[in-house]
Amino acid sequence: MSKSEMSRFVAAVSADAALQALAKAKGSDIPGIVDLAKSKGYDIGAADIEEHVRARRAELTEEDLGAVAGGAVPRVIGVVVFVF
Repeated sequence: MSKSEMSRFVAAVSADAALQALAKAKGSDIPGIVDLAKSKGYDIGAADIEEHVRARRAELTEEDLGAVAGGAVPRVIGVVVFVF
């Protein structure tokens, strides 16, 4: 798997309300998110999701942090952070 495959999946989830709803329904079920991605033709695994999460956490902006402090949280799917 490449970063580009994970990026494609994140972009697809962001752009497609139905796919977004399916991903949200998985909650913290990383294997479920992997299965969903694979069912839609994306070749990602749990390690890819975990790597994406680590990278996303490192990219949080002051605005993101302020939103968390204010009680609003970026869209979180389990340990997967997708900002829609």
